[in-house]
Amino acid sequence: MKRSTTAILTVLASIACSYTYGQTSDGDTLHTTQTYYGNEEHILRDANKVGSWPQQKTDVVDIPPISYKLIPNKLNVEISPKTIKAASIKIEEPLKKLYRGYARAGFGLFTTPLAELYFMDGRNRNGAFSVHGKHLSSLGGVSSNDSIPDSFSSNEIHLWGKRFLKKHAIEGRLDWDRQVMHYYGYDAELLNDTNYNVVNLPDSKQLFNNVGALVNLTSFHRDSTKVNYFGELAFYNYRDRYEGQENNLNLFAHARKFVNTELYSVDFDFNYNQFQYFERLDSTSSTADNAIIALTPRVKTIRDRLKVEIGAGIVADLRGQPAFHFYPKIQASYSLFDDLFIPYVGLDGNLERSTYKTVTTVNPFIVTDPVLKSVSEKFRLYGGIRGTITKNASFNLKAAYSDFDNFMYFVNDSLYSPGSQFALIYDDLNILNLTGEVTVNQTDKLKLLVRGDYFIYSTGSEEHAWNQPTTKFTFSGIYNLQDKFTITAEVYTEGKRKFKSLAPVRDQEPEKDGSYIVDLKGYADVNLGVEYRYTKRLSAFVKFNNMFASKYYRWSGYNVQRFNAMMGATYSF
Repeated sequence: MKRSTTAILTVLASIACSYTYGQTSDGDTLHTTQTYYGNEEHILRDANKVGSWPQQKTDVVDIPPISYKLIPNKLNVEISPKTIKAASIKIEEPLKKLYRGYARAGFGLFTTPLAELYFMDGRNRNGAFSVHGKHLSSLGGVSSNDSIPDSFSSNEIHLWGKRFLKKHAIEGRLDWDRQVMHYYGYDAELLNDTNYNVVNLPDSKQLFNNVGALVNLTSFHRDSTKVNYFGELAFYNYRDRYEGQENNLNLFAHARKFVNTELYSVDFDFNYNQFQYFERLDSTSSTADNAIIALTPRVKTIRDRLKVEIGAGIVADLRGQPAFHFYPKIQASYSLFDDLFIPYVGLDGNLERSTYKTVTTVNPFIVTDPVLKSVSEKFRLYGGIRGTITKNASFNLKAAYSDFDNFMYFVNDSLYSPGSQFALIYDDLNILNLTGEVTVNQTDKLKLLVRGDYFIYSTGSEEHAWNQPTTKFTFSGIYNLQDKFTITAEVYTEGKRKFKSLAPVRDQEPEKDGSYIVDLKGYADVNLGVEYRYTKRLSAFVKFNNMFASKYYRWSGYNVQRFNAMMGATYSF
């Protein structure tokens, strides 16, 4: 084996050397030729192999437990207690300071002074009393002719008191007010041109003097099994400048009691009215009296989200036609989504007593011997939905249909005045009223009211619903700016109206019955007031009425002041 290997290696080496040294340099090729002589011995040793296979060993390694020892180090803590102030908890907000007196005074255009005073005894567990007086007057400045007086004045004094007993309260009040005005709503030039003749043409001045008193008793039983009640007795004497006098006595009583989950109640009302007046047609004195008795039982129940009230009004008008009336009293509402939306429906009616005082409060320019009839709303069917928009805003959408007997209209009189006084006529009337209303009440900072009404009328024998507008819009708002400025804004609008006049109207042809139809335009009355509170007790104010000088008529022939401004101050003491 050695010789063969040696010979082979010798031959291979000789060939390699001969090839190498035989190369020559030609471009990238090297030629050279080398020759080796001799013998080389190569020895291959035998392999020494291990005669065993690898084995897997699984030995368990014991991990000794590890323990930690803390070096004890005692911390000495010194405790030194300190006293702290006692905590104060406000269970109820403290009451605001209540001033006992309040005075307001101002002066405006057309020589318009204002003076007002309130005084009370403050907070008292046993009762309270107050005194209120007010004066407001003006030289007017609104008549069509400077020779026609149009001034007015208003004076009033009210005394009020209340006494708290264990479970009752007694309240009493005395009232006096005096109103002076003039019949300025006629065309002096037309009167002179036509030689208008009226029976006993009255003085242009009118005066109303009222003295009244009332006393009532209210119970406050907390036990629902007992009957709570309220009773009131009221009386007033009302006089005018032309021997007219009215005495009115009213007795009202109310009682209610819970029986299981139902609330039962009943109202009793007795009203007696006596009106003495001077008939100018025959210069005699007359008296008209009447009594109305009404009884109204009701029952009210609540079932989960449903509220239902059922009752009836039973009324006896002793001198009326008809003498007896029955009015349903039904209403129901249902709460949806925790009072977010509350749909409701109802059916009711009412008999409204017409007295000389109530009529002259609405229109003080009526004749001094009117024919007084009670106005009967036979029924009023209504329905709608109310609810909340936000936590401070709410809304109400309603539709109502009313049917009236003896609805009262004011028409310009021609018998006793040159159209400056108003006579009363009565007719049947149906009214469809659509109402939308939004209110915002953000505590004492902001309060808003926006309301719109649309009316559709259907008359009886009269051609139109006299002096009844087809649209009404009301906006009122109060804004408190950082308790320093209080801004009030009011906007009142009414649509077109038609008036009936028995007296001649300039450039107007009479109707077949001899009357005249007066078209009154719609109007918008904008009022603005600003009050600056210098301190909590002293403030100054300025108020603008009819800011845009809108020329409109409240009654036919009676226009209002086109613009008025007043400045004044208030003081609490």
